Amino acid sequence: MEIQVFGNPQQVARAAAEHFIHLKPKSVALSGGSTPRVLYELLADPSEPFRDQIAWDKTHFFFTDERHVPPDHPESNYRMANDALLAHVPLPPENVHRILAEKPVAQDAAEQYELDLRRFFSEPIPAFDVILLGLGEEGHTASLFPHSPALHETERLVMAPW
Repeated sequence: MEIQVFGNPQQVARAAAEHFIHLKPKSVALSGGSTPRVLYELLADPSEPFRDQIAWDKTHFFFTDERHVPPDHPESNYRMANDALLAHVPLPPENVHRILAEKPVAQDAAEQYELDLRRFFSEPIPAFDVILLGLGEEGHTASLFPHSPALHETERLVMAPW
C-alpha cells in the first residue's frame, strides 16, 4: 500500500482526478458532503485535461448516501454532485442513478435504490469500479455513523437510518 500526503484539497483532487481517468470506470459511487466537491469540479472543468478523457456516455454514477430531502434542497448530496459535476458534462440522464430521497417515506427510497442497484449489477453485492468516499468529523463515511444499526446489516444493500 502506498500512502500519499497532500498539502491541500486542491492537490488531493488533482491526484484523484489523474487516478480516476486512468481507471476508465464504468460504475462510480459518489460521496456527498463537502469533501469531494473540489474533485467533482475539477473533473467537469473544460479548461482542465480530465473532462475530455472520460467516457461519460459509458459511465454510470451512483450515490453512497443521501439526506432525506428533495434533490434541489441545499443539503442534498445529489444537488451538490449535480451542481459541481453531473450538470456540466455530456452525461446521459439514465446514467445517473440517484436515491429518490424526496419520497415521503425514507425506507421506500432505500428499497427503490436497492432495486436500481440490483438491476444494474449482476452480482449479489455491487462491485463498483470506483467508490469516492469522504470522511465526516466524527469518522462517518457514506452515512455509516458510529453506533448506527446500518453497521450490522447483513441482508440489505441500502438502509434508511435517518
